[in-house]
Amino acid sequence: AQVAWNRMGGLARSEELHEAARRLRGLIPKLAEAATREMGKPYKETANEAHWTAAAFDYYAEISRHEAGRVVGPLVESDFNVITKHPLGVVGIILPFNFPFVLFGWEVGAALGAGNAVILKPSELTTFSSLIMMECFDHLPKGLMQCIPGAFESGMTWINAAALLDNGALPFGGRKMSGTGRQMGLEGLDQFRHTKFTIIDHENKPADFWWFPYQDAEAYPG
Repeated sequence: AQVAWNRMGGLARSEELHEAARRLRGLIPKLAEAATREMGKPYKETANEAHWTAAAFDYYAEISRHEAGRVVGPLVESDFNVITKHPLGVVGIILPFNFPFVLFGWEVGAALGAGNAVILKPSELTTFSSLIMMECFDHLPKGLMQCIPGAFESGMTWINAAALLDNGALPFGGRKMSGTGRQMGLEGLDQFRHTKFTIIDHENKPADFWWFPYQDAEAYPG
């Protein structure tokens, strides 16, 4: 699915992402009610978040159309320089519970716009909301956008997957990372012994962000 999606080109992907945004706007009442029931935010806030998510897909639709590459002026006479941009392949995204829609929009919109396929693991606390949101993507190539519900065990399956390790990193976290996120980080630490694994503290508080494999704690300005 990812290969076919990437071959479509930026303009065609842009049109498909705009369609996803239209579908998201059409599902706002349903999405907002589901998120409010699952996580407890007021309906007005969850509806606003769904609106922001649709806007994010419109934004990345246009980025997809314009940022496929560019021609750069020659540094040496008679040279012709071209920059092309290529997708990573499959992007795995693990989301927290507090913003199940807009964080999805920022990350998935960018990944799809760049020509990648996406596998999403939502928080176990907002599973139903995320599955409803998947209805907005059934017009895309089959298998391009997938959602795998679950808690710690589902996340650890990703940590242990060699394909993800080969891609270099699996980011996750949150301002108050605890529970599933922290447990996954600790359990997955052994998988990253061949890389640098850094826990960054801020103001002597427990680490909120986990960076791997290439972040250097000594170089971190915070």
